[in-house]
Amino acid sequence: MEHYLVESSHTSETFLVKWSTYINPQEGTVEWDQFLVFRIDEEGNAVYTEDFGGVCIFLSKAESFCLPAACLHDQRPNCIYHLSKNSFGIRCMDDNEKETTGDLNFPGPFWFPPKLDSKANVVNILVLTFRRSYV
Repeated sequence: MEHYLVESSHTSETFLVKWSTYINPQEGTVEWDQFLVFRIDEEGNAVYTEDFGGVCIFLSKAESFCLPAACLHDQRPNCIYHLSKNSFGIRCMDDNEKETTGDLNFPGPFWFPPKLDSKANVVNILVLTFRRSYV
């Protein structure tokens, strides 16, 4: 299980996200991803939530971040966009539906947070992948 502390500069909220993945040991493919999201309240308590307050959460090996759903193409809030060395996908917490998924054969996928203009126009998220070379 991996843990991510994610701050939303748009709502001034902090979320703790727990991400569990099961990988089929015979095929090496991701069978499922599970997410638990907790909002950190003023006293520092982690309270389970499925409502992120109109934002989406982006998780990867780089910096994790939140973006307002209105800035994204599908404008659907409460979704987790996730990248790992084995898979990528979108999990929407409203219905716990896996929107898209796929297997990756290389390590190091990263989300990089975009810069929004003053009008918070729709942004394109750039996914950069780095291939490690072993000598």
